[in-house]
Amino acid sequence: MAEKVAYWAPKMGKNAPENVVTPDAYRKLSFFVDGHIIEIKGTTGLLAHRPYLWIPSIEAIVGDIAVFGGVHVWTADVQDKAEWNAWLLQLTEMKELSPKIVVPGHMKKGTKLDASNLQYTSTYLSTFEQAKENSSDSKSLINTMNALYPNSQFPLSLNIGAKVHKGEMEW
Repeated sequence: MAEKVAYWAPKMGKNAPENVVTPDAYRKLSFFVDGHIIEIKGTTGLLAHRPYLWIPSIEAIVGDIAVFGGVHVWTADVQDKAEWNAWLLQLTEMKELSPKIVVPGHMKKGTKLDASNLQYTSTYLSTFEQAKENSSDSKSLINTMNALYPNSQFPLSLNIGAKVHKGEMEW
């Protein structure tokens, strides 16, 4: 955590945290809000640290950092092929719930809150992976992804992810 605070604090300026508090993990697999059960999914395996919430009564997925909408996907944190594949599998598992509502962890203003965000994220990841294989360096990868996703916001995500995945930056 200290490394991330050291990296982001200068960029955040006066909005940077002064005292980071890490909460204790909630160990149960569900809880209730206003009589509605909220299930905590994705709590095992390689991505146990990236769970999401499923609200069956309204067929909604919320709270997952791994779902994006209309922005470049943050790939720097997942460099291991097994974790990358687990991410794609988790997105497939989410799709299999047939959600009507999907609230991405990161999205651009006006993003429709539906299952299209799951497809957007998985397609982006597959496209990034292919572009990475076909790119000689991060600049080439960035140019390819910007050409394929010209309306995606959050260029910092793409820039850092490309540099990390092409071995030009440690993360």
